[in-house]
This record gives sequence, structure tokens and C-alpha cells, in this order.
Amino acid sequence: MMDAGTRSFLCAAQGCFDVSFVFHPGELKGIDRDAQRLRLGPLMIGGRSIVPERTVSYDTLILATGSQANDFGTPGVRQYCHMVDSRSQALDLNREIRTRMLESLAASTALSIAIVGGGATGVELAAELVQLTEIAAYYGATGLPSQVKVKLVESGPHLLTAFPQRVAVAARERLARLGITIVTGARVVAADAEGLRLADGRQIGADLRVWAAGVKGSDALASVGGLEVTRNNQLVIGPTLQTTRDPRILAVGDCSSLALGARPSHCRRPRRLPTNRQPT
Repeated sequence: MMDAGTRSFLCAAQGCFDVSFVFHPGELKGIDRDAQRLRLGPLMIGGRSIVPERTVSYDTLILATGSQANDFGTPGVRQYCHMVDSRSQALDLNREIRTRMLESLAASTALSIAIVGGGATGVELAAELVQLTEIAAYYGATGLPSQVKVKLVESGPHLLTAFPQRVAVAARERLARLGITIVTGARVVAADAEGLRLADGRQIGADLRVWAAGVKGSDALASVGGLEVTRNNQLVIGPTLQTTRDPRILAVGDCSSLALGARPSHCRRPRRLPTNRQPT
């Protein structure tokens, strides 16, 4: 079943409305900058190729591929932690949370949830989980708020490091009032089925673990078109949003890293802005 938003978008893409774009489904596989063509992989559904691999020409190319969480190669993260980089991952986490909460209610046991990453995603998710238990209690699951324990783990000295300090302080105070345990200055060095291990040797037990730390571009960006990228696979751009090695290719959003005074790659690296200070 498709939701109303998906149906509306597909209808627009197929020309049901008067729109000025053509929708090409498929994963970006490569860019031929000389020929100004990009290669799209086949659209696969249920193991079947619905739309074959093909190329699309362009005059100007704008890349807006977003970002994904950065596990920094931490052992166990991919195996034992949930992520919310995509819709499918978010739905998987939603199902797992509901299942775990039902199990906790049925057995009258505690449910501990640890979220790694004190940025905007981690902070919002922690607050939403508490709100979820309160909504469930309103509909009869009265014991759930006291059974679910949420912990927010951040490697830096405080939450929301990319935001003004007053915002970070207000967020921490609000989360504390919600009953969320906040652990700062805690770098996770491993994850397993029992929880998280910190660099100082401490263990944080957690039945459910969510990784929401770090931001990096798609792994594919590191090898697509020979464009300059940061160590986190974000495309380096100048104030005009043009990439440093091809003015016909622009990048916006989390897949890009704005460099003030961007210059050719053989020169000294320019100063880069944090994500929240970059134009979108």
C-alpha cells in the first residue's frame, strides 16, 4: 500500500499534473563529466528489474543525496544497532520499538533504550520515545512510562554541539525533566547484544540500541566523477554551491561541505563551516 503523499508524487512524475520535471527512478552509479551524462542503476523490486540501467544527460547537475550516520568503523554497530538513515530503517526501528514495548508490558519488565549521538536526530528521537510511552499510557498502558528507560549517549562535552549554547542547555534541561538519562563525554568503542562499551571501560546496558552519531555522505560519492570530497564523503563546494572540480555540478544539503574561499585542490584547504551554518 502507498500513502497519499507517495501516490501524489508518482502521479506528478507521470504527468497527471502540470509539472516541469521528469522522474527517473534509480541509484546513481556514475558520472561522466566530459560527456555530461550520469548513469543510473536498474530499479529492482522483489528481485525483479522494473526499470533497466540507463544514462541521463544534463547541462547542470545538482546532487542532493543527503547523508547517513557515521559509525566511524566502531565494532558491532552495524550488527547490533539500529539506524534511521532511510525510510525502511525507520520503519524497522518503529516495528522493533512497538514489539519490545508490548513484550515489556506483557512481562512487566523494564525496557532500556540507548541512543548514541547527541545531535538533532538523537535529541529528537529520545524525546519522541518518551512521548510515545505517554501516549500509550493514555490509551491504557499505564505502566509503560515507568518501564521504558531512555539513555542518550554523546561523545562530546554537551548535546547539540553545532547549535548555540543556550539551545543546547535548554534541550538538556528539557530532556532531564522527561526522565531521560544523559551521558556526555562518553565515546562508544564497541556495541554488542548487551549494550555499549565506552572508551573509559564503562558499560551501558541497553536492550535496544540506536546509532544516530556523525554525518557522512554516501559511500558512492567517494568514487563518483572524481569530485573532491571530505574524509566524510561530503562534496566540497564553494559559496555558489558549485563543486570545486566541476562548475557544472552543484551539491546541496548534507551531502556537501561548504568551503569559504574554495580554491583548486592543489592549494591549501579552505576553512569549512559546520553543517548547521551551511546554506540549504
